[in-house]
Amino acid sequence: MQNSTTFGNIVLATVLRSYRNKMLRMVRLILSSRALVFMDQGNVTTTERYLGIAIPDPVYLPIPAQTPVRFKTTPVRNFQLEGLRVAWIGRVVDFKYHILKKALEELNRLQPELVLRIEVTIVGSGDYVKKLHNDVLKMNSIGVQFIDNIAPHLLDDFLLDEVDILMAMGTSALEGAKLGTPTLLLDVAYGKVPSGYLFQWLHERKGFSLGDVLGTEHITPSNDSLADRLGEALVDYMGVSARAAEHFKNFHALPTVAEKFIKFARETTCTYGDLAAEKLVERGLIYSIFNKLRKGLIRL
Repeated sequence: MQNSTTFGNIVLATVLRSYRNKMLRMVRLILSSRALVFMDQGNVTTTERYLGIAIPDPVYLPIPAQTPVRFKTTPVRNFQLEGLRVAWIGRVVDFKYHILKKALEELNRLQPELVLRIEVTIVGSGDYVKKLHNDVLKMNSIGVQFIDNIAPHLLDDFLLDEVDILMAMGTSALEGAKLGTPTLLLDVAYGKVPSGYLFQWLHERKGFSLGDVLGTEHITPSNDSLADRLGEALVDYMGVSARAAEHFKNFHALPTVAEKFIKFARETTCTYGDLAAEKLVERGLIYSIFNKLRKGLIRL
């Protein structure tokens, strides 16, 4: 369902029809009572596509992260001599594996052209780590090491002192951007990523995106976007760093988001009682059965 809007709509129109109708009633209720906010444009688009409705003038409350105490400073490293340090932070699971593999393949392809060493650190565990291990064995131009996790209190120091470019999606992308670590935002993919994927900095993305479900809008045939992004970082590292930090400050810094949250909370007229009165808080029999079947398929 997540990989195909068409298939998802078929399921929602048949097996999960009652659940879809309940979601439609809920969306209409909380829209009318000014209680619906979205984290990014991608969630608006997904809601509209799967429920077949239009959401005029959506309200956004971006995902926040804590403001850091220090930021990237002018690097003393010589990339040509010392190499480029790239990192991925996040779980290695089905919807992240394919895009991460694509990014590594592209780095491996570009390394001979860049004529500098590229070292990649994969920080994260998950069901697809072993599979990614095997993929990496076929990549001879880059070095890749795997780390299960980094303690939260050590993460900022790692990103500041041991990483030149971060690849991530979701809240992990904010961990790099808030420090001024140039951050490439990767998108959700449930299958092989086609050629022509457009690599973009987090600060280039619109609609407060922290990663969209991969679609045709993310594909531009014959582009060399990753080479372009790496070139920007190599030529004007501190410029890219400053734009990453500024993007975070303007849209995702905790004080900024908290102020919006309080404003939205004061404006809404919706209460939990309203949802309960419309019988929108129970899962329902059909959805409960569907959810159990889905969990069983995931385990298989």
